[in-house]
Amino acid sequence: MRAQTLQRQRPAASGEETPDRPGRGLSTAPPEPIVACSGLVKRYDHGPAALNNVSFTMGTAQFVVLLGASGSGKTTLLRTLAGLVLPDEGRIEIGGTVLTPASRSHVRRQLGMIHQEFGLVERLTAAQNVLAGAAATIAGHRILFQAYPRALRQKACALLAEVGLTEIQANRKARELSGGQRQRVGIARALIGEPRLLLADE
Repeated sequence: MRAQTLQRQRPAASGEETPDRPGRGLSTAPPEPIVACSGLVKRYDHGPAALNNVSFTMGTAQFVVLLGASGSGKTTLLRTLAGLVLPDEGRIEIGGTVLTPASRSHVRRQLGMIHQEFGLVERLTAAQNVLAGAAATIAGHRILFQAYPRALRQKACALLAEVGLTEIQANRKARELSGGQRQRVGIARALIGEPRLLLADE
């Protein structure tokens, strides 16, 4: 498995050093990485390691692609970054916070994840599934009774419209949606918390 980093380039600010324009004595510190992993190891049962000494960093405003054959550990790595799977060895830091069982809830508020199989709750509507993406920031009784704040409900509807779903589709149960529509719901759900880090599993 190998990772390729693609980063959008921005115009140089005045006084900033570029290959064709020497700097004017100004220095800027490199941005703090949004993700820093070192020595990650994850094994399932007694089989081979799904992750074997994986280390990398990722800065803000970067688009990173993981390339690898089926079964090479891509999904395991994403689930580990999201705190859904804990590594057997190694360290993960997300937004300056080390990922541990105690800090997992805090870390997960900073990221969104689009799951490979969408991960929708079949009996809930598309809008309710999107609202579930904000569960980490909402009191438990509001989630239980689907009593989300009005502003959050409006935000969920706006996101669904942005990904191309109509009001009628937003109120359909997830099981009644097509594969493409379910994927769009998953994208909207991942975005509702305005994450600093977005993980997408294929």
